[in-house]
Amino acid sequence: MGGNLYTVFPYVLAAYEGLQRYLPRMEAYAARAQEVAAALGKLSGVMIVPDPPHTNSFQVYLPAPCQALQKGVEHLAETEHMWLFNTLKETTFPSLTLGEIVIGDATEQWTTEEIVSAMKTLLTSVDTRIRIVRLFEGVGGVS
Repeated sequence: MGGNLYTVFPYVLAAYEGLQRYLPRMEAYAARAQEVAAALGKLSGVMIVPDPPHTNSFQVYLPAPCQALQKGVEHLAETEHMWLFNTLKETTFPSLTLGEIVIGDATEQWTTEEIVSAMKTLLTSVDTRIRIVRLFEGVGGVS
């Protein structure tokens, strides 16, 4: 692999621009990550790792199955025009899902209260869906 100077040069320029632009903001991003993580950690069943975050990102463990949360995220995107997670991952526990939050330019548009409110909305909608599915599973075997 490797490359030569004229093929690698655009990457060098992009990296340099990124360092100039984002490195001065990292301390503020990390402080905001700690603020958001502390607020989300107060929600029932939500776990933050590491707690407190060491950088501008942290993991969020959510108390619901991954597939249900993914549908909830998509529903919020369609109805409320909010996007909370790019990727949700199943864990070894069937009712616990891993997501990651990265604080940067996009999250600067949201207050901490708005982030917490969106997460509450997600968890409430997923909890309601799970209850409805369980209700119908008991009645008619719907899955």
